Amino acid sequence: MIDGIHGKDVREAREHEDSLTSDVFGHLRYLPPGVFWPELFANARDATEYERDLRKVLEDDPNFSLEQCTRLEIEFWPYYDGIGEPDMKLTFRDHEDRPRCTIFAEVKFHAEKSGTDDDDQLARYMKLVTDPPPDLAPYVCLIYLTPRESRHAINGTIGSKPHLEAFRDKLFRLRWQDVLDVAEHAAGQHGGDCFPYDTILTDAVALLRKRGLEHFKGMTHIGSLELFAITPALWNRPGSGMNEINALELFTIEKGAWIKSGMNEINALELFTIEKGAWIKSGMNEINALELFTIEKGAWIKSGMNEINALELFTIEKGAWIKSGMNEINALELFTVEKGAWIND
Repeated sequence: MIDGIHGKDVREAREHEDSLTSDVFGHLRYLPPGVFWPELFANARDATEYERDLRKVLEDDPNFSLEQCTRLEIEFWPYYDGIGEPDMKLTFRDHEDRPRCTIFAEVKFHAEKSGTDDDDQLARYMKLVTDPPPDLAPYVCLIYLTPRESRHAINGTIGSKPHLEAFRDKLFRLRWQDVLDVAEHAAGQHGGDCFPYDTILTDAVALLRKRGLEHFKGMTHIGSLELFAITPALWNRPGSGMNEINALELFTIEKGAWIKSGMNEINALELFTIEKGAWIKSGMNEINALELFTIEKGAWIKSGMNEINALELFTIEKGAWIKSGMNEINALELFTVEKGAWIND
């Protein structure tokens, strides 16, 4: 986990959900049942229309509470014949070491739920809930942990397996962003018992934040105020990855104004006021345009010593490209070409 916090882990591990699961929950498993876990389960919502949270469901049992449990075991990737490998199995035990609550978790990072119909991943793991093995606790449920809203995926699983309708209250959805928020809130809330719990929690927060798994909470303030303050001359600040560029006329483009071409600015004021027999002013040269409108599609224009292929010259629309010599110039929204109109050179 520490290498991931400081960006020293390998890229393959950084993008892999198994690595994320083991790093985060391998840390969090050292927290006692009454720390962090009740608040986390308050964010897990079941698949019923009431969307009850898991903490409330557990509290409805008068003979059980997470706070009264003395031990938590987390087993990663337990294998069940004919069912597969859920990512985690959490077992909460009481003071007599009896299992009181078993929570299976299927975890996703970038991937979506796998399988359909009989191979639907959640449907297979729900068999552990609908027909639990004898060594599990009296209460068993499944959490689907993802970085995105997963209601649609859960409803798809239940829709494909009508018998699961009766178990909607045992299938919960939870997001990685909730894990980060709860861990951040729980850090520093334990009085004199805060160590080592705070270290465990803040490490988990740091890694999840490094992976970008936090809720959107508005825009971050950036100190380069001048970057977005448009004045007669817009300057990019040094050190921002850009050079300083004087953009004095950059956004006041009109017909006959300045056109930015590569690193140069070309005065197009009189560049394309073309009529039959008129002259085109181009930089320092003047070119006789006498024959300019005896052009047919695919013909050639003789201009001074050069010949220019005018194949597409008069089929130009907004957003098209004009081929001029060896260069292509984007004429997007600049010119609608008609006889005597403006042509981008």
